[in-house]
Amino acid sequence: MTSASSALDGQPILAPDQLEHAAAIEQLVEGETAWDRRLISLSNWINPILVKETRQALKSKQFSMTLLLLTIVVLAWSMAAIIGMIPSIYYASNGTGLLIGYAIILIFPSLIIIPQAAFRSMASELDDGTFETLSLSTLTPRHILIGKLSVAALQLLIYFSVLAPCIALTYLLRGLTLDVIAMTLILLASCSLAVSAIAISVAAFARNRVQQVFFSIVLLGGQVFSAFAVGSTLLGIVSYGSIPSESWIVLGVFLLVVILYSWLLLRSAGCAIGVASENRSTPIRVPLLLIGLLLAMLTGFFSICYGDRTAMQDLLAISVNFLFAHWGIAGCIMMGEQGVIPVRARRSLPSSLWGRLFLTWLNPGAGPGYLFVLLSFMGSAFTLVLATWFLLPATKSNITIQLVLYVAVLSAYLALYLGTVRLICMVFLRRVMAGRLVASFTITCVLLILSVVATLSLSLAANRYQRLAFDWYCFPNLFWTLGELYPSNQNRWVLPECFFAVVCLAISSAILGLINVALTAKDVVMLRIETPERVVRERSKIRSKKEEDDELEGLAAE
Repeated sequence: MTSASSALDGQPILAPDQLEHAAAIEQLVEGETAWDRRLISLSNWINPILVKETRQALKSKQFSMTLLLLTIVVLAWSMAAIIGMIPSIYYASNGTGLLIGYAIILIFPSLIIIPQAAFRSMASELDDGTFETLSLSTLTPRHILIGKLSVAALQLLIYFSVLAPCIALTYLLRGLTLDVIAMTLILLASCSLAVSAIAISVAAFARNRVQQVFFSIVLLGGQVFSAFAVGSTLLGIVSYGSIPSESWIVLGVFLLVVILYSWLLLRSAGCAIGVASENRSTPIRVPLLLIGLLLAMLTGFFSICYGDRTAMQDLLAISVNFLFAHWGIAGCIMMGEQGVIPVRARRSLPSSLWGRLFLTWLNPGAGPGYLFVLLSFMGSAFTLVLATWFLLPATKSNITIQLVLYVAVLSAYLALYLGTVRLICMVFLRRVMAGRLVASFTITCVLLILSVVATLSLSLAANRYQRLAFDWYCFPNLFWTLGELYPSNQNRWVLPECFFAVVCLAISSAILGLINVALTAKDVVMLRIETPERVVRERSKIRSKKEEDDELEGLAAE
């Protein structure tokens, strides 16, 4: 009767073993206890890209072969090293050499295999066109990129787990402290994740096979260089045998810089694979601004707390040079922005007076980007130097007026070169749609090279090809002029050639700055477009539907 009624109800007729299997599956999916249901609801928050990529990575031959070779090499090194230590293993400290070998073995999968796998995984998504399908789902570019990076972290964790017993053995063999082992693993893991973030970001910008091959070769060269650099650093750390307290401070600053710039790279990659009609500039400029401010505040803190009277000015000079490089690289890329804001992006523009006053510089376009870079650098650099100068008495600081003038010279160079690049892009790249950012960066590099070659040639010709001497006409040469005007060279500022070089630089940068500010007026007066009522209603329906689903999931978990 049961089978007949099931057949009449339209349900399939199942055998007793099939019914038992179906009941087990239902119990597994729905959960038997409250904790099971909580864990099931918690699993829904796991990134689906992480689940998919983990399944593919664990089944791939690349991961299996790398793990197998890593295990064989680790066992071979362990046996060879221990046999070579006999009989001194009973009374001598032999853990240092063993840990150096393990660190060198870990460098290959951490800095070579994992970033290349992340690059290929991201590039395959672009080749297969899966981003068009994912754009129709609820997944955002941030979920995709974080999922790719999480897979790299999971593979790194698996590789580390293979060496965990061996690393514990190095501590038992004496000669090492736990802080040396901890710093070795932290530094290796952070560098691996940083290179993986770079690989994922680079792959997001490679839109065809030619670009993928080129970026892959460049990435591989950078990985080899980073492997040698990290290997040398780890060799010095392990050989020293102990970690001073200052080294942990340096490691903390390094980790902060890695996290901030990885965040910036992933935000840039997310804008590259996102919807073309979205505002792609503001999500990148906000991290740029926060990174510049955090680095300036961090440098000021360390200058006041740990710097002495003689080293404080050098530390501040290095900091403003780093800020100059940070904003200079970002600015020369921004100068390639076309400045055409899509209709959908104009819906997010600020509408209030204060919003238009302070947030307009985050809008897309080379004009707002030009002012954004100048104001950000000048605000952070001048605030850092002047705050340190006025907060400390003269007996504790050696900050002179030359450092303030040096920051002004750096600001003038930003205005000069970025303004020139923007005008060139406006004239020659007016109708170019693709590749503008790469073109603006290339134009900046060409201008820097031409300025160096031209000034060196003029200096040689003026001195009858016998020597190089700095003169006023060498001011376009950024590197030479900054070297002459470095704050520690206080006697150079009073020389006539340096004085006239600064005057020429100030005049040329002021002229180009005024021209670019005048051309930015059309970007500043751009008004916001209100969101259509139909779009507002659809968004409210989606939001209410999501809230109802969340409430139902909460009730089911309870």
